[in-house]
Amino acid sequence: MQKPEIVEGLKYAIEKGESIEKAKQSFINAGYELSDVEDSANVLGGVITKIHPEESPAPINEEDRKIPVNPMPKEKGTKSRKILIALIIVLLILISFFLVSFFFKDKIINFISGFF
Repeated sequence: MQKPEIVEGLKYAIEKGESIEKAKQSFINAGYELSDVEDSANVLGGVITKIHPEESPAPINEEDRKIPVNPMPKEKGTKSRKILIALIIVLLILISFFLVSFFFKDKIINFISGFF
């Protein structure tokens, strides 16, 4: 028995360039009954030739398959450099705070104890 979701899925796959056999196998692998998939594919028998009358998929160039190694090298470098500078500034502030509190601990304690 044909099912509308299978018919629509097969149409979509064919429009994207998949073969009817591969699209049918995808539905069978997804758990649909073989008879339902076959019936739905038979409904598309005349539609397939209307979608792609004598059209074959375009060959894929080797250049299209290559993945760029470093697509945005300059943006990442400047951003990481800004973060590094900010962290160094924070580190210097913390070190200076530690040194001041170490050398002037008696005066700091006396100043704070004056409030209590």
